[in-house]
Amino acid sequence: MFVLCINDLPDGLQGSVKIYADDTKLYGKASTKDDLCSIQSDLDALMEWSNTWQMHFNTQKCKVLHIGPGNVKHIYALGDDVLEATSEEKDLGILIDDELKFHNHVAYAVKKANGVLSCIRRSFECRDRSTIPKLYKGLVRPLIDYGDSIWYPRFKTDSKTIERVQKRATKMIYDIRNRPYIERLRALNLPSLEYRRRRGDMIQVFKIIHGLERIPVDTFFEHSTSNTRGHSLKIVKQRCSTKIRQDAFSQRVINDWNTLPEEVVTATTVNAFKARLDRVWKDKRFCSPYE
Repeated sequence: MFVLCINDLPDGLQGSVKIYADDTKLYGKASTKDDLCSIQSDLDALMEWSNTWQMHFNTQKCKVLHIGPGNVKHIYALGDDVLEATSEEKDLGILIDDELKFHNHVAYAVKKANGVLSCIRRSFECRDRSTIPKLYKGLVRPLIDYGDSIWYPRFKTDSKTIERVQKRATKMIYDIRNRPYIERLRALNLPSLEYRRRRGDMIQVFKIIHGLERIPVDTFFEHSTSNTRGHSLKIVKQRCSTKIRQDAFSQRVINDWNTLPEEVVTATTVNAFKARLDRVWKDKRFCSPYE
């Protein structure tokens, strides 16, 4: 029995490296010639490390994902092999495309969730208010909740596509299937998926602001010192020149966060924050892209 340690792999590299299990991701800016040379230099360093420790990369599985409209799409090499460029790559279960639109990931997650929902429909004759919500929450909803802070839908069409899964699930319950979707949610006390995403964003902001995550606050946010209205933990909203930036986590959460009351953002625990947020947002609990 032996153990292989790769913790030293990122040492000496100029760019950022993330390692998870047997996956290694190298990323960095590609705006100037120096940036391109820096990335290639890091690839050469990785190859040297690989040869030194006899832990070879499978170059057939190594891909380059060029992100951003200004990307020159430089050709990179790992050793003697030219790396293949791709327009989409799966990273920890999330399909990331070169335009960061996540249409394909939404379609993939919805297809998977609908497959499980169909299996439930075929397998259970009892479809009452007790059975279906439990099955849906345990088997279906996690499939469309996973990683939503990353692929948060930027387009109304995607929001509707995702919400349609829950809409279909609530229609399976016989005694309320003919009611409007919002009324079905109220009858089941089931928050809309759109609400869950916004609530999840607020919980994540709370954790970052209060140091409950291993993420420096200034990585995402800048504390506002000029605006005296509202609560004491307001965040500065930066000017965005692109829609991608505007819809990114660090920007899309600011309006919701800044409008929360002082008693909510200064909660002492995450559970207290959730309870206070739900009370303040009780009218938004059943919001839907269908409204």
